[in-house]
Amino acid sequence: VRRSSSRIGVTSAAVPVMNQMGIAIVFALSYNMLLGQGGMLSFGHAVYFGLGEGFNARARAANFALATLPEICARVHRAGARAYLALNTLVFEGELGQAEEIVRAAAAAGGDALIVQDPAIALVARAVCPQLEVHASTQMTICNADAARFAARLGVTRVVVPRELSVAEIRRFKAESTLELEVFVHGALCVS
Repeated sequence: VRRSSSRIGVTSAAVPVMNQMGIAIVFALSYNMLLGQGGMLSFGHAVYFGLGEGFNARARAANFALATLPEICARVHRAGARAYLALNTLVFEGELGQAEEIVRAAAAAGGDALIVQDPAIALVARAVCPQLEVHASTQMTICNADAARFAARLGVTRVVVPRELSVAEIRRFKAESTLELEVFVHGALCVS
């Protein structure tokens, strides 16, 4: 990855999908990166992370406690990055109340976006915190423009496309959709 004052490029055999301004955005994901001084946070545009209270696909990772969310968001923002909370698992009906509490806490803490799998979480976020961006996780399997239109009706503004899509399929998807696309270009390195 290289950085200049106005653009970030990703060195890869595949051409990354850029955001609407033509800029590739680098994401960092790591408990140690977020807590440590420097690391990827020093050049990442956004950090995504999960909470120990669950609802994220990082169950075995060192996740943060909900009570620390304001401090985490403040630290990420001080570093000039955006804070994305991963709520990227399915939620059972009996868990919706707890999930709503987490969504409200994320908005109150200054979180910039939620990364969701379950359409119910997207609807909850739109209902209780409409200012909070909602990104469709790759687990939501939004893989074409028709699915993107469904996601947009849920309040989704960005789609993390499935890793199985080819570069040509991603280009076609982008040409047929108004939503931002995020792509894993190398393992779990996200670029949008």
